[in-house]
Amino acid sequence: MFAYNPTPDRSGELIAAGAMGAAQTNAEAMNQMGQNIGGALASIGNMYGEIEGRKAKGRAFKDMFKVVAPSAGIDLKQLEALTGGSLKNDIDWYNASETMAPLLPSLINAQLVKGNMGIKQAAPFTTAGINNANTRAEEGPVFRGTRLPGFE
Repeated sequence: MFAYNPTPDRSGELIAAGAMGAAQTNAEAMNQMGQNIGGALASIGNMYGEIEGRKAKGRAFKDMFKVVAPSAGIDLKQLEALTGGSLKNDIDWYNASETMAPLLPSLINAQLVKGNMGIKQAAPFTTAGINNANTRAEEGPVFRGTRLPGFE
């Protein structure tokens, strides 16, 4: 009536399969976490690089402004007034460059036109002044409006 039919014990197999599934899930989670951390570090690196790039552009504008400012007829106080604050660090200079760089060519041209008009109005460079100088050169050496001896 009763027959002895032994079956293999599968408990170890089931426990091993559960452990393998848990290990695989853990590995996938760790992989995803590693990718997330890597992405975050890359993002932080990109932000740091962008900030440092802006600081470098600010330093370059600061150096360029020292050279170009006289041509543009603008000084540091005027630049600070135009940009809305004091220029304390490289980021402030970068922000000022974003505001002022497009305007600098126009400011320089305005100063050149203003200076050019002044030159045209100056007496020695008028047509009459040039003609007078040419006439005196033809007459001989002149010292304070008087001819020098021996050149009469």
